[in-house]
Amino acid sequence: MAGVLLSAVLVACQSPAGAQFHATVVQPDGSYPMPVVLGDETGLVTGIGSVRDGMTGGDLPAAVADPTEPTAVFVSWGTGACDSDTTLSFQGTGGSYSLDIAVHSRLSLGCTAQLLVRGLRIEFSQHVPADAIHVSGGR
Repeated sequence: MAGVLLSAVLVACQSPAGAQFHATVVQPDGSYPMPVVLGDETGLVTGIGSVRDGMTGGDLPAAVADPTEPTAVFVSWGTGACDSDTTLSFQGTGGSYSLDIAVHSRLSLGCTAQLLVRGLRIEFSQHVPADAIHVSGGR
């Protein structure tokens, strides 16, 4: 019984506030799938999905405009091969936004210390400039 209660508390601590969107992000070759939950407290997010290409290098975490869609941005952050899931929290008022990224780890003795770049495409109901989003967290 105590184990069930502890599991429920841990899941509740990892759930972001607001409307929730779910996706699984993977590496370009399809490896290292990671569940992602984005909590939207602005009401602007309409969907999220994994990005496999174009999310390498540069400063992490980061948000860049989707060159093919003015109402979408790409977000990238780092995780390790031992990490199990990520929650993101999107908040904002007055044209300024924050995207907080929390990566959760699982304990594994045989895990490598490999850095993985994760990519997520976020779609909005209106144009949200990538440079108006302050991204923090990740590895």
